[in-house]
Formats: sequence, C-alpha cells, structure tokens
Amino acid sequence: MRVLVPIAILCALLMPANGAPVKSPAKRPVRASKQVQLKLKKKRPARKHVRARTVRRPVQQPASRPAQCQACSGNVIEVAHSFTGLRYRRGGSTPETGFDCSGFVKYVYEHAQDLLLPRSASQQFTQGEEVAKDELAAGDLVFFRRGRAHWHVGIYNGDGKFIHSPNSRESIKLTPLDTPYYKRHYVGARRLPTHTAKPPFLAADLQVPILPPPSEFSEAESEDQR
Repeated sequence: MRVLVPIAILCALLMPANGAPVKSPAKRPVRASKQVQLKLKKKRPARKHVRARTVRRPVQQPASRPAQCQACSGNVIEVAHSFTGLRYRRGGSTPETGFDCSGFVKYVYEHAQDLLLPRSASQQFTQGEEVAKDELAAGDLVFFRRGRAHWHVGIYNGDGKFIHSPNSRESIKLTPLDTPYYKRHYVGARRLPTHTAKPPFLAADLQVPILPPPSEFSEAESEDQR
C-alpha cells in the first residue's frame, strides 16, 4: 500500500484538471531553406520550345513525253501527256488555272491540231465520226455519261487507256478503259479530222508548274462544264 500511494499522487500531478491526457505538440513540416530551393531550381533543365518547320516540296515540271506513254504518237497525244499531273479545275480551260475534262480536250486539239472544238463534252460528242470501241486509235475522243447531264470526255492513248482530267481529287492522268466506273458509263467514241498546221505546243513551253490537286472531292460530280 505504501508503494502504490506515491504512484497515484504522481499520476494525479501529471493529469490536467479536466482529466484529458496530455498531447504532445504537433511536429511542423521541415521546409528547405531558400538557398537549397534556389539550388534545386538551377539544377532543373530548362524546357526548349521547338517550332514546327514548314517543309516545302519542290515544284515538278511536266515532261513532254513521260515514261508511261508507250503509245505516244502524233501531236495530240504528245501535247496531252505534257500536262500529266496538272490539277483539275472545274470550269478550267487553261494551264494556268487547271482543266476540267472538256476544257482539257479543247485546249489540246486547238494547240496540237489547230482544230476548234465546242466547250462542253456533250457538244464535243457531236463532232467527227463515230468509232467502234474495238477500233479505237490514239487521239480518238472517248465519252462517258452518268444520267442525262453528267458527261465526261478523254483522249484515247492506246493500249486500252485514255488520258483525261478526272475530278477535283485527281490530276490529269492515264486511266484504263476497263475501270469499272468508266466501263459502266461508256457511251461511245469520236474520231476527229487531223491537221498539221501547228507544231507540238507542250506545257514545258509555258513553264507551267504542276500543282497538287485540292483535297476536296465529290465522287459523282458533273464533268460537263459549259
């Protein structure tokens, strides 16, 4: 009993008046000094702002007789192929603006054979003489029609292909006649009289740059531009 009494007195002295246990003071977070913070900032690598560079593609010049033209013969085919890669332009009839299908045919025959043709494909279909599909020769005009008003025209190259200005997604190029779309809409061919009054007038003589076709594309657009 004598040993327990001093312990009880000691506990009573340590306890606060309200009986709650004594809490130890909360520890404050240790903050780094300003000098240490400055050293850490200096060690961090600075971020580099990289500017995007615009890549300019070299301008291609049209060739007078490209490699894919194995059946090139006569002024018409030579002039037509000199514009291979030139962009399509609805209503266009000059190399500076680009060509639509009938504008391309009209320009080629006017400058290669000194022959004036109507502006639209439907009117060009009335020119010259009718030619059977199995009797096509280089320089003949081949025609396609979707519905009543949507006409398309190109120049037969030989080897079952024709050169034309297809649509706003593509540029002047060779296309096989047996392509499903053109095979389905083929309506006939015409053979025009040929003249030799003019020497070949190529796109290289104009120094016209080949521009990429626009990104916009309408799958079934009218090719008959008046």
